[in-house]
Amino acid sequence: MLLGPLAVQSDQRGRGIGIALMQHGIEAARATDYGCILLVGDEPYYARAGFTRLPPGRVRFPGPVDVSRILGLSLKPNALLSLTGDIRRAHLDHAVCADGAALGAA
Repeated sequence: MLLGPLAVQSDQRGRGIGIALMQHGIEAARATDYGCILLVGDEPYYARAGFTRLPPGRVRFPGPVDVSRILGLSLKPNALLSLTGDIRRAHLDHAVCADGAALGAA
């Protein structure tokens, strides 16, 4: 499972919104059959939620990606230890787009 991108409106930063969104997503992911979550991001930020850097070359993303920013979190015991291969775009049954999602309070 891939996480991201995660963004918080600039005037709302520093309130714990980003980490709360991430923790909610992680808990929802734990209820699935996925073994781990991957993302490309800043290790110091995502480490607060338990993400760690993957060894270079274990997984390959399409396009240019800084391999030092590939992070993972096991949802099942030792799931990251055996993870290798190419990351590919998911084949979805229907198109999904957040363009129409409202921003701000509900």
